[in-house]
Amino acid sequence: RPMISYSIIPLAYLLSGPLSEKYFIPSMVEGGVLASRYGHVLGVGPERGIGLMYILFGLIYILAGQAILLYPRLRRIELEMPDAVTESELVPNQA
Repeated sequence: RPMISYSIIPLAYLLSGPLSEKYFIPSMVEGGVLASRYGHVLGVGPERGIGLMYILFGLIYILAGQAILLYPRLRRIELEMPDAVTESELVPNQA
């Protein structure tokens, strides 16, 4: 499980830079596409695009967590999955 969860970190590092430079920063500068919509909350400027990106991805993270909690099979995974096999069960009994 840790390997799967940590494998997404390099992907996040690779995507966050281009996303912020090409989409979020230009859209939050004066006259940008999202500046008129979110500028009164976050302000307008190049730093505000990165702030918008953090807020947006934080909301996505919260929604994903809520969706996982609402999915019954994932919520009860510890009850439905068998326990891990111990080493003593792997080694045959030697008499």
